[in-house]
Amino acid sequence: MLLSIIVPTYNRADRLCAVIQAYLNHIADALGGEQCFELILVNDGSTDSTASRIEQLSEYESAIISVNLSTNQGPGLAREQGLKVASGKWVWFLDDDDQLLKGSLHALLDLLLNVSESTTTIAHSLKQNYSKNKCGGNISFGLISNVLNYQEQQEVFNFVIKRQIILDNNIKFSSGVHEDIRYVFDVLRFSSSITVLEEKVVEKKCSDDSITLGMSTRRISGYLNAVAEVVPNLELLHLKSGMESLSLNSILTQTIGVILYQIDKEKTQNVRVSLYRFLGKALRSKNFSALMLDELSLIRDEPRRASTTNFKLATCIFLEYINTLSPQWSKVDTSIKDVYASRLSCRDLDKSIFLGPNEIRACCKRFYFRGKREGDVVLLKSNSDVTFEDVQNAKSDLLSKINSGEPNSCDGCPYLERRTAENERINYISLENFSYCNMRCDYCSPKYYGGSESSYSALGMVKNLMRDESLLDERCQVVWGGGEPTLSPIFKDVNRQLVSSDKIQKIRVLTNSLKFSEELFSLLEDPRVHIVTSIDAGSEAIFRSIRGRGTINAVLENLQKYQQAMSDIRRLTIKYIVRSDNCSSSELENFVAKIVSQNLIGSVFQISCDFQLNRAGMDVIKGIYELSTRLLSAEAHVVVFDDLIRDRVSVNKAQLHEITRHLDSLGLNNRFLVSADHPQEVVLWGVGLQSEWYQNHTTAGDAGLLDAAVYNQDDLTKLGSEFLKNEALILPCGVQSLYEILQNIETGGLSSRLARVVIA
Repeated sequence: MLLSIIVPTYNRADRLCAVIQAYLNHIADALGGEQCFELILVNDGSTDSTASRIEQLSEYESAIISVNLSTNQGPGLAREQGLKVASGKWVWFLDDDDQLLKGSLHALLDLLLNVSESTTTIAHSLKQNYSKNKCGGNISFGLISNVLNYQEQQEVFNFVIKRQIILDNNIKFSSGVHEDIRYVFDVLRFSSSITVLEEKVVEKKCSDDSITLGMSTRRISGYLNAVAEVVPNLELLHLKSGMESLSLNSILTQTIGVILYQIDKEKTQNVRVSLYRFLGKALRSKNFSALMLDELSLIRDEPRRASTTNFKLATCIFLEYINTLSPQWSKVDTSIKDVYASRLSCRDLDKSIFLGPNEIRACCKRFYFRGKREGDVVLLKSNSDVTFEDVQNAKSDLLSKINSGEPNSCDGCPYLERRTAENERINYISLENFSYCNMRCDYCSPKYYGGSESSYSALGMVKNLMRDESLLDERCQVVWGGGEPTLSPIFKDVNRQLVSSDKIQKIRVLTNSLKFSEELFSLLEDPRVHIVTSIDAGSEAIFRSIRGRGTINAVLENLQKYQQAMSDIRRLTIKYIVRSDNCSSSELENFVAKIVSQNLIGSVFQISCDFQLNRAGMDVIKGIYELSTRLLSAEAHVVVFDDLIRDRVSVNKAQLHEITRHLDSLGLNNRFLVSADHPQEVVLWGVGLQSEWYQNHTTAGDAGLLDAAVYNQDDLTKLGSEFLKNEALILPCGVQSLYEILQNIETGGLSSRLARVVIA
């Protein structure tokens, strides 16, 4: 016999026949007949007519074997009784309300017929995407870790098991609920070879009377008992694998976090408080080993960081409450509800959409984690049918992984923060939905050189967003990136959609300006449209080396033309990415001279660095401050450092000394440098990451010169008359919002206080 399928059932007389008949038909069809399998139905002491229904089925279906229990023992012990009469080489435990997916079932049963003899367990219908079919080794540490940390399916029906390893290792189900967890743990740790089928075979159906529907004291006990049962074998696995996720700390935290999450979903406070009381009592029970109780104390006292997941935070808070003599359970309820009303996220995940060449991304941020560059997180690979709803669903899946501690593409991201969970509208649209470019910059990705539009309809996506303005924030910003956006055949049509909406506050076009665009020139008549052009060189040789094609002069001539269509030259941002090969003094001096000669010094200047760097070297840091000083000396009004500098530069006193010595050697005036010994206080206009960087990663910030940060005129007024009397300067802190900040400063009549400085 190839396969024994064991199905425990309790009081399901009204629906059992349909479920079992579907099982029989699908499995017999996949195996080419019934002689290869047996279906063992275990009546777990039902009080309705389930027993007689099973007898009727067994009379007509030769594959069915019936087992009748006189008392209800629970699903785990009922499975044990079924296993006693099983004769199959493989065992598959199913429930009496599952649905088999016919196409995938064929793949699973075909695998059973052809799998290597060394395979002892076949896993299927899993949450995680396991790239290698064989997990390898004596134990699949990753699979065990995911199961115990609630990051993988824990139900036994997700595993088809060789009957012999169950018998040889005396693997038994426990009584109660969530009995699957320890059973699956034992199966995996005793399996010498595991094969993973990357297909969903079983659709779990929760019936109205399911024992795992809603939280209960029985379920809490089941979860905690499962942890207690795996503890004796956990330390050895932890040592063998070296995986922190197989530590008792991690598994206890995840287990309690899951319980608290499910309690919080209960609708009435009385029910929630009752369950919290039960959990608190259980966690202080003598049934817990001394090892587990000690670990709970360590978890309770762990520091809580901005990146702490919901499960971890809720667990720490709950343990802190129950450590008091008389916990105030209503406060416990409020605190846990506050945790799960928020979650780890970021502005981009909550409020942005990034349309890439052949993918839709969650962000365009890059960061280093464990020595590897990460970021540009992909939500969906593009296809012609992708919709905004698909994007939102992909975001929800990613947020769920982030907050449950599952491995995900945002692990290690410094931009994650705790945010209130709400239905936030889109306030940022990034358009890079094409692969057109007339340059070949050495820092750019080849994916922008293909010469095509995305397979999904970016124009259709934009039309939908404009049509349903409930999706858009009142102050939505759009950025055209790439690639060269003006070469896109839909550049004109998309912009027509954008400018038609009053909710679009700003459209920034990141163009290389190598080729003059009549469409862009016409678009610039709308005061909401801005241009950003990166030049990155002062000589034609370096320009050609970095940008691949074209000349600086051609770019500057086109910028002059675009300037004529602008009512305010500050709608033009000229960018310079400082690198080791373009930061020589002669290169920087030539760049500034060309800007002055073309009458572009009134533009906004954005200084950046190479995103591929983990940390900027001293040559780049000196280049950043030299270029800033040269621009300000040439009467530039605004010089801003962008987020790439913010994430890769931190100025200390030793570095400041090198910067000032470098500027002195060039005869450049240090009066534009605000550092620890600057005589004037500086008020930062902007309360985001930029102002935080100035305050926490510069000598001026360390010296307390940048303590005041304001968001608007009202905040400035709150600083009081003392501010108005002194000579404090105002420094605009922002990159994409810089133009609006400058307008706010002017509206407040504070232009004379505008700081033409850079912070060090």
